Amino acid sequence: MLAALVQYLASGARKSDGSANASGLAWFYSPGTTSQTIVYSDADAEVQATQPIALDAAGKAEVYLAGPARLVVQSVTSTGVYSTVDDFDVVTASAPSTAVRNDGFTGVDPDTGSTVAGGDTTLHAVLTSLNTSTGGVDAKYQESTAASARTIKAKFSEIWISVKDYGAIGNGIADDTTAIQNAINRVVFLGGGTVYFPPTSTSYLVSSVLTATSANGLRLLGAGKRSSQIKLTHATANCFTFTSCSTLCMEHLNLTHSSSTTGFGIALVGCTDTLINAVGVDGVTFSGTYTTALSITGASVSGIRVTNCDMQKGVVVNTSGTSQYFFFTNNRLPSGGNALDFDGTASNVFISNNQIGAVLRLKATLTGTNYFINNNQGLATQGTISVLTATDPGVFQKNNNRDHSVTSFAVGTSQTPDIGDGAKFIYLAATSGGAGAVTVNAPTPADAGFEREFVLVFINASGGAVTWNLNAAYRTTAAIPATAGHTITVGFATDKNVGGVYRELYRADSVT
Repeated sequence: MLAALVQYLASGARKSDGSANASGLAWFYSPGTTSQTIVYSDADAEVQATQPIALDAAGKAEVYLAGPARLVVQSVTSTGVYSTVDDFDVVTASAPSTAVRNDGFTGVDPDTGSTVAGGDTTLHAVLTSLNTSTGGVDAKYQESTAASARTIKAKFSEIWISVKDYGAIGNGIADDTTAIQNAINRVVFLGGGTVYFPPTSTSYLVSSVLTATSANGLRLLGAGKRSSQIKLTHATANCFTFTSCSTLCMEHLNLTHSSSTTGFGIALVGCTDTLINAVGVDGVTFSGTYTTALSITGASVSGIRVTNCDMQKGVVVNTSGTSQYFFFTNNRLPSGGNALDFDGTASNVFISNNQIGAVLRLKATLTGTNYFINNNQGLATQGTISVLTATDPGVFQKNNNRDHSVTSFAVGTSQTPDIGDGAKFIYLAATSGGAGAVTVNAPTPADAGFEREFVLVFINASGGAVTWNLNAAYRTTAAIPATAGHTITVGFATDKNVGGVYRELYRADSVT
C-alpha cells in the first residue's frame, strides 16, 4: 500500500496571524469524527506515526495518509496552552491539500510569513483565483451571473484575431505574407471581425498582394501609422486588393514599399460601405512608392469614406452604374500628379477639409452630379480643380484655398472666364494694345442649374480706354467703366430662376 504526503504540513502550517506554527501539534481523525485514524511516517505506509504529530520550528512535519482524514492543527501559546487554528478534511492529492509554489500565484513565504508571489499556496487556492479571473465555471469567461459562460478562446476571437496568432513576426526580415493572409481568411470565414496588427518597431514584410473577396464586416486594425507598418517587396503587385466586400474597414496602418511597385497601395473593386481611416500610403515612411495610393473601381459602388489619411500618390476613382456617396475628408493628399482623379460615373461626392497639394481632376468623360468641394487647403496655384467636362456636372465649391486665377491679354481678344477650377476671383487683365475692346464670353463650364458665386476683376492696364463687351449671360447694373488705369471688381451669382444667367451682386472701382 502507498500513502501520500500531506502537503499542508510538508509546506508548513501557519498560525492565525500567518506566522509559522512553530512547535504546534497535528491530529488526524476519521472524517467527521473524533476517532483517530492511522497515519504513517513513510510513503510505503509501513511505519505508523505516533499522534499527536509535533511540528518543527517552521510548522512542518512529514506525515503520510492512505486515505481521507480530518486534520486538526493546534498552536501553542506563550503560557503553554494549545488552541486549534485549523480543522478541515484532507483528501489525499486533492486541490485543498496539494501544495503549489509558482511565481505566477501568490502564497505564504515560509520564512517571513508574508504573502508574496511564488509563496506556498494550494491547488485549491490557485483554481479559486482562476475562477475569480474568468468568472465562470470550468475556466470559462462569464461577464456576470446573468451572462452566458463561454470559452476564453471565443471571447478573444470576437475582440480580434492578431496576425501574430498565425505566425507573423513583424521584424522587417521574416516574410509575414502567409501569416497575415491566413488571419484575414479566418476572420472572413467567421463572418467578420478584426484582424489586428500589433505594434512593431520595424514592419510586417509581405512579398505578394493580400486579398479578401466577398467579405462582410472585415476590419484591419493597426496600432497607429508609425507603429503598425506593412512593407511590400513585390515590384508589380498591389499591397491590398479587396473585391466585392461590404462594410470593410482599414484603420491606423501604414503601407510602404521596399523600393517601388507599379501596383496600388489599396485597390477597392466593387466594394460598398467602406471606411479607410488614419491610413498612410507612403505617407509616413518614404522608403518606397506605389503608383497610386488608393484605387476605387467597379459598378454601383457606394458609401466610400476616406478620412484622416496620408496618401502621397493620390486617389483614382473610376466607377460606373449608380456609384454614389464618396466622402473624402481631413486627408493629406499628394503634391505631385493628381490628388483626386475622377472618371466614369460618380455622384454625390463630398471633398472637404483636405490638404491638397496637386490637381483635383474631374475628367472629360465623367458623368454624374453633385460634387461638393469645400474648405480644402494647400491647393496648387494652377489647375487646382480641373473640371474638363463640357457641361458642369454640378460642382459646388466654397472656401477652397484656390482663391483666384489671373489671365493677361491684349485688347481685341475674346476671353472665357473659367469658373470650374475653384477660383473665386477671376482676374481679366488687359495689359497691352492701348485703347480697344475685349469680349467676355459666357463662363465655362455651362450652367446646369446649380448655385454658384464668383468675382470677375476687370483690370485696364492696356494704356488706353477698354470697352468690356460682356455676354448676355452677365446681367449687370451698368456697363463696366472703360477708364484707363482702373480696376473694376464685380461679384456675380447664379440666377435661381433663369438658367444660364449670372446677376451682379456688387461692384467696386479702384485705380490700378
